[in-house]
Amino acid sequence: MSDLIDPTPPPEPSEVEVSQTSERDSALAAVLRITHPGPPAVGEEESTLRLVMYFQAQKIEQYLVDTGSVPLALDDAGPVFRGMEYIRLTNRDYRILGRTERVTLSYSSVEPLDVFVGTGVSVLDLLAFN
Repeated sequence: MSDLIDPTPPPEPSEVEVSQTSERDSALAAVLRITHPGPPAVGEEESTLRLVMYFQAQKIEQYLVDTGSVPLALDDAGPVFRGMEYIRLTNRDYRILGRTERVTLSYSSVEPLDVFVGTGVSVLDLLAFN
């Protein structure tokens, strides 16, 4: 019975193997060094925020179509994107404030959404939605 079990543990790796592995890993780490790209340009951040606010406004507009009035709270229209604040002005009008660390924007439902999105129109074909 005891013939099947080897009482001696397997040998530990030698110091040379460990040191070779460590040198190889250090060389790979130097080649594969990943650096943080840093924040986007403020213009890009603003354009992105405008698009996010566009999508948030679309949820509110769909809620308006479905129920006949804008929601009392923003999350009534569905999930809320980060940095969004909602102000209900009337049964049909609202304002969205969008914030990042460096950019704050305000959109009022009385202004055309495609004008607000601005350069983001190149990403979205807003005329197809109107």
